[in-house]
Amino acid sequence: MRMPPKRPPNPASPASAADQDAATAHLRQAVVDDAPVLHRLLKALAAFHGPETAFWSTPEAIARDGFGPEARYESWLAEVQGEPVGLATFFLTYSTFKAQACLHLDNLFVEPAFRGRGVARQLLERVRTRAQELRCVRVDLHVYATNPARQVYERFGFEHTSDAVYTLNLHPRS
Repeated sequence: MRMPPKRPPNPASPASAADQDAATAHLRQAVVDDAPVLHRLLKALAAFHGPETAFWSTPEAIARDGFGPEARYESWLAEVQGEPVGLATFFLTYSTFKAQACLHLDNLFVEPAFRGRGVARQLLERVRTRAQELRCVRVDLHVYATNPARQVYERFGFEHTSDAVYTLNLHPRS
C-alpha cells in the first residue's frame, strides 16, 4: 500500500517543537541508503526479543520494500550526534467499520544506551503526527506481554485492548 509522501513539518506543531527542543535526538525519515542501518537496528530489536524470534530481513529486502513509489512501509530514524540510535517503522491499514485508514506501528526500537532519554517518546510523537497527516483514525501496535516497553506505550496513551492477535503463517520457515 503506497503512502503519500511526508509533508514538511509545521514549525507550530507539537512534534516539530519537540524535535527542535529535544537535546537527545534528531528525527528524520529514512532514505534507501539507510537500508543497512535499518537492518542493523531491526536485527538488534529481534535479538532483544530473544533467539526464538525469526529474523529473515536483509538490507536488500529493506531497500526493495521500504522505499520508492510502491513502498510497503515508512521508516524514521532517531540520531544522536549524527549516529542512528533508534527507529520506528509503520504502514497503513484500513478499518472498514470506521471507514478510515489506520496506521500500524510495526517496530519501535531505541539502542539500550539511549533509553530513558525521551528518544522513544520523540519517535512516538512523530508516528502520531504522521498518522494525523495521513488522516488515520487510530494507531495500532502489537507488543509482547513480557516487553517492558509496554509502560512507554501506556504512558504515551496507548490502551491495552482485549483483542487477541492470531497469526496464520504462510511461509515454510515460520
